[in-house]
Amino acid sequence: MYITAFEKMDARFAAAACRAYNDWLHDYIEAADPKRLFGAAAVSAHDVTSAVAETRRAVGNSGLHEASCLHCAPHAQTFVARQLTTGPERSIPSSG
Repeated sequence: MYITAFEKMDARFAAAACRAYNDWLHDYIEAADPKRLFGAAAVSAHDVTSAVAETRRAVGNSGLHEASCLHCAPHAQTFVARQLTTGPERSIPSSG
């Protein structure tokens, strides 16, 4: 989702855009054929805590199969994945 690709962007807006897209994707798949289609939730790199929460919501509750953070720095992707498996969110580690 290109809408979340901007470096300087309000984190709440980016998270809301991802939630809206993920809700739309879920509805689209349900209306089409959920046995043939599956979706990957979009999560924003602007706030790790909201990225983890949206991944849990979209993949857990909405039935999407995976999450994608297209514009995340590699260390942010690793951190989000770790938080999903280990528990409470902490500050994001530096890349250097």
